[in-house]
Amino acid sequence: MSNERPSVHLEQATRKVSALKYRFDMEELKSKSGPRDTYALQRRRAVGFIYWLLVMFDTVISPLTKRPVVIADEHCMPDPIVNTEDGPCRWRLDMFLKDDTEMPQSLRWPCSEEVASRAMIKAVPIKVLLYRQLSYIQNALQKKSTIQNIVEATKGAITVCRYWDMTYASFFQGMLQGYNGVSPKLKSWVVCIFTAWSLGTLVLADLSELVHEKATIDRAVQLILLNSPAPSFRMRLAISNNFQKDKARFKRVHC
Repeated sequence: MSNERPSVHLEQATRKVSALKYRFDMEELKSKSGPRDTYALQRRRAVGFIYWLLVMFDTVISPLTKRPVVIADEHCMPDPIVNTEDGPCRWRLDMFLKDDTEMPQSLRWPCSEEVASRAMIKAVPIKVLLYRQLSYIQNALQKKSTIQNIVEATKGAITVCRYWDMTYASFFQGMLQGYNGVSPKLKSWVVCIFTAWSLGTLVLADLSELVHEKATIDRAVQLILLNSPAPSFRMRLAISNNFQKDKARFKRVHC
Protein backbone atom coordinates (compact mmCIF):
# COMPACT_ATOMS: atom_id res chain seq x y z
CA MET A 1 0.00 0.00 0.00
CA SER A 2 2.93 2.33 0.62
CA ASN A 3 3.79 2.14 -3.08
CA GLU A 4 0.29 2.97 -4.26
CA ARG A 5 -0.50 6.39 -5.67
CA PRO A 6 -2.65 8.86 -3.72
CA SER A 7 -6.39 8.24 -3.95
CA VAL A 8 -6.98 11.30 -6.13
CA HIS A 9 -10.23 10.10 -7.66
CA LEU A 10 -11.71 9.26 -4.26
CA GLU A 11 -10.78 12.69 -2.92
CA GLN A 12 -12.36 14.38 -5.94
CA ALA A 13 -15.52 12.32 -5.59
CA THR A 14 -15.70 13.08 -1.87
CA ARG A 15 -15.42 16.82 -2.46
CA LYS A 16 -18.05 16.74 -5.22
CA VAL A 17 -20.52 14.83 -3.06
CA SER A 18 -19.83 17.20 -0.16
CA ALA A 19 -20.65 20.15 -2.42
CA LEU A 20 -23.78 18.37 -3.64
CA LYS A 21 -24.97 17.73 -0.09
CA TYR A 22 -24.28 21.35 0.87
CA ARG A 23 -26.39 22.65 -2.03
CA PHE A 24 -29.11 20.15 -1.18
CA ASP A 25 -29.17 21.26 2.47
CA MET A 26 -29.28 24.93 1.48
CA GLU A 27 -32.21 24.31 -0.87
CA GLU A 28 -34.10 22.60 1.94
CA LEU A 29 -33.49 25.58 4.21
CA LYS A 30 -34.84 27.95 1.57
CA SER A 31 -37.93 25.86 0.91
CA LYS A 32 -41.10 26.56 2.85
CA SER A 33 -41.56 24.56 6.02
CA GLY A 34 -44.29 21.96 5.91
CA PRO A 35 -44.90 18.28 5.36
CA ARG A 36 -42.52 16.76 2.83
CA ASP A 37 -43.77 14.61 0.00
CA THR A 38 -42.57 11.07 -0.57
CA TYR A 39 -40.21 12.07 -3.36
CA ALA A 40 -38.47 14.66 -1.19
CA LEU A 41 -37.93 12.11 1.59
CA GLN A 42 -36.57 9.55 -0.85
CA ARG A 43 -34.22 12.12 -2.33
CA ARG A 44 -32.93 13.06 1.12
CA ARG A 45 -32.30 9.40 1.97
CA ALA A 46 -30.46 8.87 -1.34
CA VAL A 47 -28.23 11.91 -0.84
CA GLY A 48 -27.58 10.92 2.77
CA PHE A 49 -26.69 7.36 1.79
CA ILE A 50 -24.23 8.44 -0.92
CA TYR A 51 -22.70 11.01 1.42
CA TRP A 52 -22.23 8.51 4.26
CA LEU A 53 -20.74 5.99 1.80
CA LEU A 54 -18.10 8.54 0.79
CA VAL A 55 -17.49 9.42 4.45
CA MET A 56 -16.75 5.75 5.16
CA PHE A 57 -14.40 5.43 2.17
CA ASP A 58 -12.62 8.66 3.09
CA THR A 59 -12.27 7.61 6.74
CA VAL A 60 -10.85 4.15 5.97
CA ILE A 61 -8.46 5.23 3.20
CA SER A 62 -7.02 8.27 5.02
CA PRO A 63 -4.98 6.47 7.73
CA LEU A 64 -3.76 3.87 5.22
CA THR A 65 -2.45 6.57 2.86
CA LYS A 66 -1.32 8.82 5.74
CA ARG A 67 -3.32 11.84 4.63
CA PRO A 68 -5.94 13.95 6.44
CA VAL A 69 -9.60 13.14 5.94
CA VAL A 70 -11.38 15.22 3.31
CA ILE A 71 -14.68 15.52 5.22
CA ALA A 72 -14.18 17.14 8.62
CA ASP A 73 -15.85 15.76 11.74
CA GLU A 74 -18.35 18.60 12.07
CA HIS A 75 -19.60 17.94 8.53
CA CYS A 76 -20.49 14.29 9.09
CA MET A 77 -22.25 14.27 12.45
CA PRO A 78 -25.92 14.54 13.38
CA ASP A 79 -26.93 18.17 13.83
CA PRO A 80 -27.98 17.82 17.51
CA ILE A 81 -24.52 16.50 18.41
CA VAL A 82 -22.76 19.33 16.57
CA ASN A 83 -24.98 21.95 18.20
CA THR A 84 -24.41 20.66 21.75
CA GLU A 85 -20.63 20.20 21.51
CA ASP A 86 -18.64 22.94 23.26
CA GLY A 87 -15.20 21.74 22.15
CA PRO A 88 -13.95 20.25 18.90
CA CYS A 89 -16.32 17.65 17.45
CA ARG A 90 -14.89 14.15 17.33
CA TRP A 91 -16.38 10.76 16.67
CA ARG A 92 -16.98 8.76 19.84
CA LEU A 93 -18.09 5.22 20.50
CA ASP A 94 -21.31 6.24 22.23
CA MET A 95 -22.48 8.02 19.06
CA PHE A 96 -22.69 4.68 17.23
CA LEU A 97 -24.15 2.47 19.94
CA LYS A 98 -27.41 1.77 21.66
CA ASP A 99 -26.01 -0.73 24.15
CA ASP A 100 -23.65 -0.29 27.12
CA THR A 101 -20.06 0.40 26.06
CA GLU A 102 -18.68 -1.14 29.26
CA MET A 103 -20.88 -4.27 29.30
CA PRO A 104 -21.99 -4.89 25.71
CA GLN A 105 -23.79 -8.01 24.56
CA SER A 106 -21.32 -10.62 23.35
CA LEU A 107 -22.16 -12.48 20.13
CA ARG A 108 -21.26 -16.05 19.23
CA TRP A 109 -21.33 -18.09 16.06
CA PRO A 110 -23.26 -20.21 15.13
CA CYS A 111 -26.48 -18.23 15.27
CA SER A 112 -29.38 -17.53 12.92
CA GLU A 113 -28.65 -15.72 9.67
CA GLU A 114 -30.94 -12.87 10.71
CA VAL A 115 -29.00 -12.33 13.95
CA ALA A 116 -25.68 -12.57 12.10
CA SER A 117 -26.81 -10.06 9.46
CA ARG A 118 -27.87 -7.55 12.12
CA ALA A 119 -24.56 -8.01 13.91
CA MET A 120 -22.56 -7.31 10.76
CA ILE A 121 -24.61 -4.23 9.96
CA LYS A 122 -23.81 -2.92 13.44
CA ALA A 123 -20.15 -3.91 13.16
CA VAL A 124 -19.47 -1.83 10.04
CA PRO A 125 -19.72 1.59 11.77
CA ILE A 126 -17.46 0.34 14.58
CA LYS A 127 -14.85 -0.64 12.00
CA VAL A 128 -15.11 2.80 10.40
CA LEU A 129 -14.88 4.45 13.82
CA LEU A 130 -11.56 2.71 14.47
CA TYR A 131 -10.09 4.24 11.32
CA ARG A 132 -11.37 7.68 12.33
CA GLN A 133 -9.59 7.28 15.65
CA LEU A 134 -6.41 6.30 13.81
CA SER A 135 -6.63 9.59 11.91
CA TYR A 136 -6.76 11.47 15.21
CA ILE A 137 -3.57 9.75 16.37
CA GLN A 138 -1.79 10.41 13.07
CA ASN A 139 -2.81 14.07 13.12
CA ALA A 140 -1.60 14.48 16.70
CA LEU A 141 1.77 12.93 15.85
CA GLN A 142 2.12 14.90 12.63
CA LYS A 143 1.32 18.20 14.34
CA LYS A 144 3.78 17.35 17.14
CA SER A 145 1.08 17.79 19.76
CA THR A 146 1.80 17.38 23.45
CA ILE A 147 2.07 13.84 24.70
CA GLN A 148 -1.13 14.38 26.69
CA ASN A 149 -3.03 15.09 23.47
CA ILE A 150 -1.46 12.09 21.77
CA VAL A 151 -2.42 9.83 24.67
CA GLU A 152 -5.98 11.18 24.63
CA ALA A 153 -6.19 10.44 20.91
CA THR A 154 -4.91 6.93 21.55
CA LYS A 155 -7.47 6.29 24.28
CA GLY A 156 -10.29 6.57 21.75
CA ALA A 157 -8.84 3.85 19.53
CA ILE A 158 -8.24 1.59 22.53
CA THR A 159 -11.83 2.03 23.68
CA VAL A 160 -13.09 0.98 20.26
CA CYS A 161 -10.79 -2.06 20.20
CA ARG A 162 -11.89 -3.08 23.68
CA TYR A 163 -15.54 -2.85 22.67
CA TRP A 164 -14.89 -4.92 19.53
CA ASP A 165 -13.06 -7.59 21.52
CA MET A 166 -15.99 -7.90 23.94
CA THR A 167 -18.66 -7.89 21.24
CA TYR A 168 -17.51 -9.07 17.81
CA ALA A 169 -14.10 -10.77 18.07
CA SER A 170 -15.37 -14.25 19.00
CA PHE A 171 -18.28 -13.90 16.57
CA PHE A 172 -16.09 -13.27 13.52
CA GLN A 173 -13.44 -15.78 14.54
CA GLY A 174 -16.16 -18.41 14.92
CA MET A 175 -17.46 -17.62 11.44
CA LEU A 176 -13.98 -17.99 9.96
CA GLN A 177 -13.46 -21.31 11.71
CA GLY A 178 -16.82 -22.61 10.50
CA TYR A 179 -16.61 -20.84 7.14
CA ASN A 180 -17.92 -23.80 5.13
CA GLY A 181 -21.20 -23.64 7.02
CA VAL A 182 -21.71 -19.91 6.44
CA SER A 183 -24.24 -18.77 3.83
CA PRO A 184 -22.89 -17.13 0.62
CA LYS A 185 -24.23 -13.70 1.63
CA LEU A 186 -22.53 -13.77 5.02
CA LYS A 187 -19.29 -15.16 3.57
CA SER A 188 -18.64 -11.99 1.58
CA TRP A 189 -19.44 -9.80 4.56
CA VAL A 190 -17.24 -11.57 7.08
CA VAL A 191 -14.14 -11.42 4.89
CA CYS A 192 -14.56 -7.73 3.99
CA ILE A 193 -15.37 -6.53 7.50
CA PHE A 194 -12.87 -8.61 9.44
CA THR A 195 -10.00 -8.04 6.98
CA ALA A 196 -10.44 -4.27 7.25
CA TRP A 197 -10.67 -4.49 11.04
CA SER A 198 -7.49 -6.56 11.32
CA LEU A 199 -5.66 -4.13 9.04
CA GLY A 200 -6.79 -1.24 11.22
CA THR A 201 -5.44 -2.90 14.36
CA LEU A 202 -2.06 -3.34 12.66
CA VAL A 203 -2.00 0.38 11.86
CA LEU A 204 -2.81 1.06 15.52
CA ALA A 205 0.08 -1.21 16.54
CA ASP A 206 2.50 0.75 14.34
CA LEU A 207 1.23 4.05 15.72
CA SER A 208 1.66 2.74 19.27
CA GLU A 209 5.35 2.21 18.55
CA LEU A 210 5.68 5.86 17.52
CA VAL A 211 3.91 6.94 20.70
CA HIS A 212 6.28 4.94 22.87
CA GLU A 213 9.30 6.19 20.97
CA LYS A 214 8.34 9.64 22.20
CA ALA A 215 8.38 8.24 25.74
CA THR A 216 12.14 7.69 25.52
CA ILE A 217 12.73 11.42 25.14
CA ASP A 218 11.61 12.56 28.58
CA ARG A 219 11.12 10.88 31.95
CA ALA A 220 7.94 12.90 32.52
CA VAL A 221 6.56 11.57 29.26
CA GLN A 222 7.32 8.02 30.39
CA LEU A 223 5.32 8.57 33.57
CA ILE A 224 2.35 9.86 31.59
CA LEU A 225 2.38 6.79 29.38
CA LEU A 226 2.79 4.40 32.30
CA ASN A 227 -0.27 5.89 33.99
CA SER A 228 -2.38 5.85 30.82
CA PRO A 229 -4.01 3.06 28.78
CA ALA A 230 -1.88 3.88 25.74
CA PRO A 231 -0.89 0.75 23.83
CA SER A 232 2.51 -0.73 24.64
CA PHE A 233 4.86 -2.93 22.72
CA ARG A 234 3.22 -5.92 24.37
CA MET A 235 -0.09 -4.80 22.89
CA ARG A 236 1.56 -4.52 19.48
CA LEU A 237 2.90 -8.06 19.85
CA ALA A 238 -0.54 -9.33 20.86
CA ILE A 239 -2.14 -7.60 17.86
CA SER A 240 0.45 -9.07 15.52
CA ASN A 241 -0.02 -12.56 16.96
CA ASN A 242 -3.80 -12.31 16.62
CA PHE A 243 -3.40 -11.12 13.05
CA GLN A 244 -1.14 -14.07 12.22
CA LYS A 245 -3.80 -16.45 13.54
CA ASP A 246 -6.52 -14.67 11.57
CA LYS A 247 -4.33 -14.67 8.46
CA ALA A 248 -4.03 -18.44 8.73
CA ARG A 249 -7.83 -18.66 8.91
CA PHE A 250 -8.14 -16.42 5.84
CA LYS A 251 -5.79 -18.71 3.92
CA ARG A 252 -7.99 -21.69 4.70
CA VAL A 253 -11.05 -19.68 3.64
CA HIS A 254 -9.60 -18.69 0.26
CA CYS A 255 -8.22 -22.15 -0.40
